[in-house]
Amino acid sequence: MKKKIVAMMMLAGACVFAKNTVAFVNVGGAVDSMLLTQTVTNGVMGVIPINHELASQEKFDPAEVIAATAKGHPVNGGRIICVYFVDSPSLPPQLTAPGFFAAMNVRGLSKGADRALYEKRLLKIALKGLAFACGFGANQDVGRCVMGAGSFETLKGIDGTSATYSPFVFFPLSDYLQARGLLDETPPKFE
Repeated sequence: MKKKIVAMMMLAGACVFAKNTVAFVNVGGAVDSMLLTQTVTNGVMGVIPINHELASQEKFDPAEVIAATAKGHPVNGGRIICVYFVDSPSLPPQLTAPGFFAAMNVRGLSKGADRALYEKRLLKIALKGLAFACGFGANQDVGRCVMGAGSFETLKGIDGTSATYSPFVFFPLSDYLQARGLLDETPPKFE
């Protein structure tokens, strides 16, 4: 009986002290899983150190996810931000519910791109997804910020923007992530 109580207390403690995370979700293999892992762990984490996890799922139904989010979706539930990577001709370039998730459509990212250019585009999409999911939109710092206005509508726009955040997004995004318990212990530094 004593072992059972100790085990239950340890389990309860693990739930209380579990870190909040940002989930990067590969839907239906939209992105090569090794490349997505590299993009998040080396790219995104190099820009802003977040607690994150990588996941995959077979389908993404926007209506279902939005309805679940509105009801306090157990995956999101205010405890996790999700960035979904989808490859769909029927979805827009991005679909967001600020404070919960962003679905980033990677369809066409490889058009006219060698591996290095595709990897840069994917990093920019991941950074945009993180900011969109946290409720940050476009700004006017077009050349210096991945969230520059007009930088998502075309491949030329994506290629013409930075693969980092400008101060207009970096500092408020860092504050938001810290307030939600989503920052890694390493304090972010602006570069």
